[in-house]
Amino acid sequence: MNKNMNELINLVEAKGFTIKERGFVNFWAEKGSLMIEVGVFQAYKSKVDRLTLDTYYTDEEGCHGYYNPTCYIEGMLPKVDTSKDYTPTPEALAKLIDEMEYMQANNIKCYKKGA
Repeated sequence: MNKNMNELINLVEAKGFTIKERGFVNFWAEKGSLMIEVGVFQAYKSKVDRLTLDTYYTDEEGCHGYYNPTCYIEGMLPKVDTSKDYTPTPEALAKLIDEMEYMQANNIKCYKKGA
């Protein structure tokens, strides 16, 4: 595991998540009913690394991809918001986690395009 991934893991733990599984380019963490996967991948046809966040919220109806600030809904399809900076730094991840927790606290399950 590289130094940058360790910094991201330390940040997630400081935000109250428990690390469940670690990989070379991603890790899984849990906090209450929310499970997240944080990854660092090279963007398609690019040499730039990109931070990814996938969210899985479990309630009495099952598991859902709620509260993910990196995506929006256009029509009926979720799409990754490429207009934002997802540099794989602890600062960028902290902003995403803060936004994710804001969405969860305000029951904003997914953003709509243009909203």
